[in-house]
Amino acid sequence: MVLVLLVTGGILSPRGNSAWGSDAAIVRVGSGDLGSGQSITVALEVMAVPGPGLGAATIDIRYDAGVVDPTGCTEGPGGALDMTVCNTDYAPGTVRFTGIRATPGAVGDILLGSIAFRAVGEPDQCSDLTLDVISLADTDGNKIAPARLQSGRLCVEAPPDSLLPEATAPALSAAPERSVPTLVGHPAATAVAAPEGAAGATEEPLVYGLPTADSPLRADAQTDATVGPEATRIAAARSPVAETAGSAEGPSAAEETDAGDWTPWIVAAAAVAVGAALLVYVVYRRWGASRGVGRSE
Repeated sequence: MVLVLLVTGGILSPRGNSAWGSDAAIVRVGSGDLGSGQSITVALEVMAVPGPGLGAATIDIRYDAGVVDPTGCTEGPGGALDMTVCNTDYAPGTVRFTGIRATPGAVGDILLGSIAFRAVGEPDQCSDLTLDVISLADTDGNKIAPARLQSGRLCVEAPPDSLLPEATAPALSAAPERSVPTLVGHPAATAVAAPEGAAGATEEPLVYGLPTADSPLRADAQTDATVGPEATRIAAARSPVAETAGSAEGPSAAEETDAGDWTPWIVAAAAVAVGAALLVYVVYRRWGASRGVGRSE
């Protein structure tokens, strides 16, 4: 009856009596790490229990409900207690464990039971498992004073690197092709690369042709230090065929412009000539009519 009253009082009352006896014990709950969504089981123990032995215990375990969630309890092995009650929904963020034993003998280190928690928080979040001893007594009804409370801690681990999504490098677009200036309309033009090992040689051969007058690649802008002696010699030799070809094709743009400027004057002179001829013709006809020129006898 005494044991039942002690246990009942511990379950119903928010706090147990703080007037502990002279003997001491250690109450401890385990710690651990668990992955996101995984579960872990921690042990609830009372250690260094003096004689005649543990008769009743009511202990609260407070946790952070945003990090872990209790999913169940199991009693300790070996039948150390006659009856155990574990309420994972005792209060928000609180699990209450209660156990009783009617006969002496439960002394020393006693495993009361185990509590399973599941991770519901984000990686690297932790929850303290804070102990609050409501009641602790021996089989004679004397209170046992806990000398020390060893609270636990549960932490959610970050996934290992092998489970993290691999970072993909952005696709590299193909480099645009290099355009090489060539001599338009000159079938005799050839490309010459700088000799390997010559001054100014690059990873890709430099290509040179015979530039025209309006080409941006002027032969006189190249030097021996940049294109090599062979390319300089070929580029410096201006093609007389290319120079004379332009003059043989017809008048230059400036000459065409000058010739076009005389066109209005030529048209005006022709109009004046035609008008003068018509005027002479009319005058001649009238003179002839007055003289009878052209009449038949």
